[in-house]
Amino acid sequence: MKRMIMKKIIGQVTHEETETIRTMFEIRIALENLLLMDNKEVENRVLKDLNQISEKMQAWWDEMGKKYQWPGEENAQWVIDFNTGEINLSKGGKC
Repeated sequence: MKRMIMKKIIGQVTHEETETIRTMFEIRIALENLLLMDNKEVENRVLKDLNQISEKMQAWWDEMGKKYQWPGEENAQWVIDFNTGEINLSKGGKC
């Protein structure tokens, strides 16, 4: 059975705000890739850094949500389009 993904545009952020979250997103992806190397020597440091960047990303979303007063829904998440800065409310899966 195919899951339907519902999303609707609920807001917009500035170019600078988009670049801030894009940079954090790229750092998170890089750290996740480091974990794939399965190197026990760096694993603890990477996990610590991954936790810190995840907290910073959540703080960004919290700050932007409060600033722009985006609506939310149960079982939905805010997703950014890095090309446009549009914020979508996504429900039913990851976009």
